[in-house]
Formats: sequence, C-alpha cells, structure tokens
Amino acid sequence: MTNGHKTGVIIHICEPIVTGSRKGVISMRFELRPHREKAIAYQKDQKLFLQLSFFPELSDLSLKRNLNVAFVIDVSGSMGTSFEGLDKSKLEIVQKALNDLIQSNILEPSDKIALVSFDATAITLLPLSSFDPGLFSKCVSQLRVGAKTNMGSGMSEAIRLLEVASTFDAKKMILFTDGQTERGYTCLEFADQAAKMGVEIIAFGVGESYNENLLMKISAKTKRNPFHLTDLRMFSMYLKKELKAGKKQAISSASIFFESPIDFMLEKAIRVFPDYLPLDIQNCAVFLGDLFCNTENTFILEINLPDRPPSKVKEAQATITYRIVGNQESIPKTMKAEIFIEYCIDGMGNLNIDKGVMHYMKQMNLQRLLQEASKEAQNGNRKIALEKLQVAEKAALSGGNTEILATINTAIKEMNQSLQISDETKKTILVNSRTETKRFQSTEIPLDEEEIRKITGV
Repeated sequence: MTNGHKTGVIIHICEPIVTGSRKGVISMRFELRPHREKAIAYQKDQKLFLQLSFFPELSDLSLKRNLNVAFVIDVSGSMGTSFEGLDKSKLEIVQKALNDLIQSNILEPSDKIALVSFDATAITLLPLSSFDPGLFSKCVSQLRVGAKTNMGSGMSEAIRLLEVASTFDAKKMILFTDGQTERGYTCLEFADQAAKMGVEIIAFGVGESYNENLLMKISAKTKRNPFHLTDLRMFSMYLKKELKAGKKQAISSASIFFESPIDFMLEKAIRVFPDYLPLDIQNCAVFLGDLFCNTENTFILEINLPDRPPSKVKEAQATITYRIVGNQESIPKTMKAEIFIEYCIDGMGNLNIDKGVMHYMKQMNLQRLLQEASKEAQNGNRKIALEKLQVAEKAALSGGNTEILATINTAIKEMNQSLQISDETKKTILVNSRTETKRFQSTEIPLDEEEIRKITGV
C-alpha cells in the first residue's frame, strides 16, 4: 500500500459542517488495510482481503437527521394469538412496543410518522405527518386483527406515503410480520422501489410461519438485515435502538470504485460490522449505503490477485465517495487511495498477517459454516450438518460471538436428538447471526497458519 503506512492507507478528515441554521463538526477517519503486506510471486489464485473501515464522529449531536418512518404492521388472524404462553396477543405486544416508543422521547415533532396495517389488504391508519404523541397513540389503538396476509399491499402503501418525504431526511419502513405472505414476489418488487427512493426497510419476523428467506431478500435490497424475534418483548428494545441510530446517519450513499487492470478482480464485497451483509458488485464498484456516526462501519473486499513476478505494482486506484446529509443540505465528498502490491518470493511466516482483518475473515467464515449447516440439515445430510455446526461452534467461541454460540449449541442438541434443526432455531441461525458480528479485540486468538492458507489461497 502507499501513503507511508506499512499496512494500509489511513486518512483523517476533520471539517466544520452546516445544516440549516445549526453548526457542528464531523470527523471522518478512513482506513483501507490489506490482510497482509506482501503477495507471493508466481502464485495463481491467491486472494487479497482489503478491510475498508469508516469511523465518522459527529461532535454535535444536535445535528441528528430528521426521521420519516412508515410503520407497516401485520394484523392477520395469527397476530391475535398469544406468544409462547404470554397473557397478551402478539398484536397487543406490538402495540405496547409502539407506545413505549412514544414515551422514549426518541421521536420529535420534526420527525414524520405513518402507520399502515395489512391483512388481505392495507389500511392507512395515519398518513405521513409530524409526530404527535397523542395522535400516534390513538392510531396504534386502532390496530385490529383481520384475516389473510398480503405483506406487499402494506409495503406498497408505505412507499406511496414516503414519496413526499424530504430527500434530506432518513426514510425508513418498519415492517413487522408473523406469517407467510401471499404473492411474495410483489414484496421484492416493492423493496426495489424502496431502494431507489432511499427508503431503508427494517423488517421483523416472529414465530415459525413467516418466510425468513423472503424477509432477508427484502431487507438486503436496502442494505439491511431483518430481525428474528425469539422473544417478542424484545421488539420494543430493537425499535428504539434502530430509530435512535437512524438519527445519527449523517453519512449517506457511500460507495467505492476501483480503477484497475483487467486481471485485478474484485470478487466479493461484504459488510462485516456492525452486521454482516453481502453486497452487489457492478463494474468494479460497490454501493455501501448509509453509514452510522460514532461507530465503526467495516467492509471486507475480496480480490483475486494476478500471477506476477517479483515486483512492486500499482494494482488499482480506489475512489471512495459519500455525502454528508443534514437539515436541507447534502454535501458530496470524495477520497482517493492508490493500492500498491509487492510481489515477492517468501514463505508464509514472513507475510505479516493483519490480525484485525483476519478477525473479520473469521466472522465471514462463521457465516458460511452456518449457512452450509442449515442447508445440509434441510437436505437430510445429518452427519455433514453436524460437522459444520461443530466447526462453527469453535469459530464462534474463538471470535467472541457469544450470542449466536447458544443457538449453535441448541442446533447441535436438536440434531443429536431429532436428526433435524427446528424451524425456530434455523431462523435464529440464518437471520440473527447476521446481526451479531463482533468488533475486533486485540486479545483475540489469531488464526493458525493452516486456517490462513484455506481462506487466502496461499
């Protein structure tokens, strides 16, 4: 790499910003780090993993963005049933969570709120309007249990309501469901529309009946992951956390583009912190989405290196763009970094592996193991599924993923007892493991040499 740094490019930008009549300072630290300093000469099919990290710090929290939120709530017949023995129905617990949000003071009069219910059709209980606690509470009380599930109708209505939202505000659709929807393909079409409008879909699923794969596809189109609620009472906490974080999304539309020779191949791009999400690559460009302030936003870029003789080569130039967004203002920003690779005849022991990058490689490997174990279990390949779960158990323990570790242990227990993984556990593994990635800690146990070889192709 270049800029005088042995292990990568580190850029720090500190500048005043103005949004409307308010002033403040946003500090952006940006890092582009390779998983090792050197590549091996005359080596085919070796990989380079670049860690791209953003650390935006907003010093004046009065600069938080306004929210435009459409709550889209499933009111099909099953929402009238109780949740795991509780004395309240699922819909009543959802209503309580929405009322808890009103009392939290996260929402302000400058925010705009809409409420849509859906069963066979969608009903707008509250059109997009300035947040009024009394009015919103009254509309929440009007949610009533209906019949069938047509999630697409609710999404379509929410998109219509959010069309009038300001382009400078954070636009979100909070989608809640507990069942299989009719015409799921329409949901994907509406998710595409939401993505084009800059609407973030934050989806919540509860129970064993909803289609987790559909919910994951819907969310991914707007660069998000869904939540599987193993305890419906946690909905209130997640709701507050998501909307509070949304007010800190002062950095929007981040992307990276590589200018490089044809044999320098960008193969994968994955967000690894604060959650895990594979991203699309189009013509050597990756749209990263919005970034959260006052926390780390990290991505791993997987590159297939060319076969080269001993040399130091400028393989690519990376252009990073983003926008600082505030009250009625959007400021474009651009940063550039040259990527130099030194190819040498060397052994594994002298390649100086970056522990931080490899930590996120372990997170990616854990995700792969969980996806494969779930698929093998579904196909009836018990032995292979169990082996992958046991490897995943070790990986979760090594990477500090204590939350998902308990679910892996449950899956192993279920496989030993019934030769399959329950729908509830499968949903938890597939969905929640993506929301529980861990930040690198310097005390973490590093990968051994054999693990590094398997991952990097060296």
